[in-house]
Amino acid sequence: MASVPFLLPLLLQDGFGWTPVEAGLMVMWVFVGNFAIKPVTTPLLRALGFRPLIAASSAGLAATMVACALVTPATPAWAIAGIFLLSGVFRSVGFTGYNTLQFADVPAEQMNGASTLSSTVTQLANGLGVALAAVCVRAVDATAGYRFALLIMAVVAVLSTAALLRLPPGAAEHVRRPVPTRPVEPEAAPR
Repeated sequence: MASVPFLLPLLLQDGFGWTPVEAGLMVMWVFVGNFAIKPVTTPLLRALGFRPLIAASSAGLAATMVACALVTPATPAWAIAGIFLLSGVFRSVGFTGYNTLQFADVPAEQMNGASTLSSTVTQLANGLGVALAAVCVRAVDATAGYRFALLIMAVVAVLSTAALLRLPPGAAEHVRRPVPTRPVEPEAAPR
């Protein structure tokens, strides 16, 4: 996921000759998608479940990475913005789902350690994703390098989808549908 905001501005600037401001404004659509989907992510997780929603978001992310690899300087700006917006939506849904799922079975007394481990692993994974993307760009020169890197990242997203489908169908069901609380009975009025 971290490779997308790394690769897209470079593709637009180095590959298409856009200015940093133009590229930054276009990449902003990724983050608009991230924020726009946030209010409905929890209801989607509750309605559909972790496994189907995260698998769909990973597959969608892979599809938008392929679409980004196919973008050319002749692609209309509105189409690029739409692809980037969808990429942000899929990244956000997947990120929220994975972050919730990873803590679903952690007891409260182990939450501090789990949170520390999660942060460390997330930073490591982000760094490895960016490093892999950079190596892919370098392996193939010019604009083709960015396209190649986006396609490799799409393959990684598909592989994560395949791994996710190995989860049991009811994974984290207790988080998805929390036990309803009993209504608080009003106290009796003093006599």
